[in-house]
Amino acid sequence: MGSTSAPLSANTLAKIASGITDNLLTSIVRAWDRNKKIIIAPAMNTHMWDHPATKEHLAVLIRWYPHFVIIDPVVKTLECGDVGVGAMAEIGQIVEEAKKCVR
Repeated sequence: MGSTSAPLSANTLAKIASGITDNLLTSIVRAWDRNKKIIIAPAMNTHMWDHPATKEHLAVLIRWYPHFVIIDPVVKTLECGDVGVGAMAEIGQIVEEAKKCVR
């Protein structure tokens, strides 16, 4: 079995990549069996997604948790009104990925 975190904010991504465990989600990830999958679907402003810190945080997660499945955000009109990459992937895509984890 695996777990899913969607949407995953830039803040939570940074906390997980830094080992911070100040809430239930970050504590669960820190205690997670690294051989089990965790699906994440990041969602954030385009500038946040493109920021070098975000790329580094994702790289850390891939190193620490080899079974992390990252579903990249998509291009849409974002909450801030900008159009760009950052919207959470479609629910159907996330569900399909979750189904693969339980097979």
